[in-house]
Amino acid sequence: MAEGQPRGGMSIWTRGTAGIAAATLAVLACYGTLALAAVLPLVGVRLAVNGAAWNGTILLFTLLAVLVIVPGFRRHGSSVPGAAAITGAGLIAFALLVEYNVLVELAGFAMLTAAALRDALLRRRQRP
Repeated sequence: MAEGQPRGGMSIWTRGTAGIAAATLAVLACYGTLALAAVLPLVGVRLAVNGAAWNGTILLFTLLAVLVIVPGFRRHGSSVPGAAAITGAGLIAFALLVEYNVLVELAGFAMLTAAALRDALLRRRQRP
């Protein structure tokens, strides 16, 4: 068994786990930071977040998710996860950089997450 591969013989890249992790990190970077900023003052700690750095981190993880999901097309032959990931990333970028709308942002994260999950499912159905 190659180093870094689980017992099933597939790496995290071919199983689609990296896409799920990147999409999760994007969601946590957004809503996790927001939750911390809301909860920490209850214990006397103030969190000052630079908005540009916060948006940059969210977009970085979003782009990473897209870059991991799109190449899944070569493995499973379906363009749906890649198209959904690109569309979701576009919605997130629009919400963060052009005009903020929570529904647009949520729709973007939902599409990105659904794309990551679908990509992982399709990758796992394929034989190594």
